[in-house]
Amino acid sequence: PLILWDQAEFHSFDSNRQLVFGIFFGLFLIMGLYNLFLYFSVRESSYLLYVGYVVSLTLYQASYTGFAYKYLWPNHTEWQHSAFPFFVALFAFFSCIFSISFLELRERSRKMYRASLIVTGLCVICCVLAFIIPYGPAMRIATANAILVAALLLTVGLYSWKSGLDQARYYCIAWATFLLGIFGFVFSKFGVIPRVFITENGMQI
Repeated sequence: PLILWDQAEFHSFDSNRQLVFGIFFGLFLIMGLYNLFLYFSVRESSYLLYVGYVVSLTLYQASYTGFAYKYLWPNHTEWQHSAFPFFVALFAFFSCIFSISFLELRERSRKMYRASLIVTGLCVICCVLAFIIPYGPAMRIATANAILVAALLLTVGLYSWKSGLDQARYYCIAWATFLLGIFGFVFSKFGVIPRVFITENGMQI
């Protein structure tokens, strides 16, 4: 919907918005650096994969909100055109490979491992398509793939939890919470639920 702002109110809103996203991006930068430090300390690949997950999520959010175009690549319009579907697919890719490692799928379930590898391959294809097809189709394909990834990883997490993997419990809680943020954001865009702070920023929270 179109919203008309008073100039003073808009500047106040924009300042608060930039503060919120500044805190969000700062926290994710700290998380990425901390896990990178852990990786170099213990040489556990899950930490490095989580760094990729955090960085891709941060760049996805920065592209969507316009901060990436404003501060990182202000003179590269063509790249900005492809960046959003690319980072959607890249985030899905790192979500898959991190989950494979964290949930020990290769050792615990060959079926779930193969399914995750197939979807990971689809993520790679979506990353490539972001640069060779128009924005609209690329975005629809990347979004459909992301929904598939979300459904599969929640299923994989629940399976691992049921099979007795201790860390799967925390994985499922975190992933389910993130999915609630995604669904709230999508439903608010389609007018199913009101557009309020929690629906607009649920994924970041």
